This record gives sequence, structure tokens and C-alpha cells, in this order.
Amino acid sequence: MSSPGKRALIVVDVQNGSALNDLSVDDVVEVPCVINRDGPVPIFAGTLPGPVRELVLSVKEYERLTIKAAVEQSMSFARSAMKANPLIRDLEYGDLSTLFF
Repeated sequence: MSSPGKRALIVVDVQNGSALNDLSVDDVVEVPCVINRDGPVPIFAGTLPGPVRELVLSVKEYERLTIKAAVEQSMSFARSAMKANPLIRDLEYGDLSTLFF
């Protein structure tokens, strides 16, 4: 734990802002942040490295579609989210309503 008035560097989930160039400003990211009395401040990290970039972008697309499906109560967006998930996108989904209702 840091002393009062000192800054601490901790990895936390925060709104991206401009920490990662590849993601939207509103995306939630897990990055090193300076923690001060005003809360976490993300440290600029730049561009995602090539080997992980496509995976991270796929997961973010899945997250955005999942949120949209929930907010709009849309089976169509839920199906799109499942297909965007890099871990399960190749599965057959059939009637997704049995998963949610």
C-alpha cells in the first residue's frame, strides 16, 4: 500500500480513453493505471502487439454485441455475439432462446 500523497501503479479495468490505440474510447480495458486520490488514470500503452491484436479485437466485438443483445433483448444480436466469440464461433447454435429464457 502506498503512503498518503504517493501514487500507486496497479493493473485495473477502466474505460480505455486513449490507453490502447486499437480499441474504442468507451471500451473497458485491463491496463496499468496510476492510482491517485482522483482514481485510476490509464497509462498509454499504444498499439496492441500483432500476435494478440486479432484475438483482442474479436473478443471486444463479442462483448459489444453481447451488450447490445441484452439492452435490446435481441436474439439476432445474441446470435451475432455468439458467432463473433473466437472460442465458440464455429459451433452450431440452433434455437438460442432455450439458452436465455
